[in-house]
Amino acid sequence: MRAVICAMVMALTVTTATRAEDVNSANYLLPGCKEWLARTIDPNSFRRGLCVGTVETIAFMAPALKARCADIPKGVTNDQSVQVVIRYIEARANRMHESFRFLALEAIVDAWPCRGGTNGR
Repeated sequence: MRAVICAMVMALTVTTATRAEDVNSANYLLPGCKEWLARTIDPNSFRRGLCVGTVETIAFMAPALKARCADIPKGVTNDQSVQVVIRYIEARANRMHESFRFLALEAIVDAWPCRGGTNGR
């Protein structure tokens, strides 16, 4: 009987922990972005890599998007793109629960909109 009760308690704990942290949200990834820029060594280095990899991919693909695109000037670094994303998300703290990827795309399009385009607006 004890084993059954322990198993039930563990199952509830795992379910609660899973719901508590959305690994796709800005809440989860923004600290990794800040760690990337600070060049800190932290046990959460996975978040740093995920942040910069996501931002770099979005910055690479954004100019090719038809509905929402960006004209990113040559020479813009990953660090500069990450800074743009951090500033944009922090200015919209009420949206931290939303998808980091969508917010990052919005940030990049907002910072470097397509010339002569509507950006899907």
